[in-house]
Amino acid sequence: SEDPRIADAQVVETLLSLQSLDPNYQMQSSTTVIAELRTDDTRNVVMEIDTKSKTDILAVLSGDAIDAALVQCALFPPVGSALIQLISFLGQNFIFLSVVDEFVDHTINEIFGRFP
Repeated sequence: SEDPRIADAQVVETLLSLQSLDPNYQMQSSTTVIAELRTDDTRNVVMEIDTKSKTDILAVLSGDAIDAALVQCALFPPVGSALIQLISFLGQNFIFLSVVDEFVDHTINEIFGRFP
């Protein structure tokens, strides 16, 4: 979303959704979730969610990350280019699809071989 408040609300909603998963399907405690935020006010909310989470949640202000990447682009162009590729998450979006009946009540490990 172009509105920073709406974008941050979507991040918070996603974090809360991850926390409400069935315990059998929650992420491992060694997982780190990176929450990209647009406003500093939301960082406190995410930090509070982090205290209740089994996973580590890292709140990153997008403006700060972009500023740091741009500095690296100016000082060390190859390093800056690599950072931009890393933080762009190109092709790493969540896509929600309906599940076919044969996948219902199976873990991802049980059906992993069916995914390309």
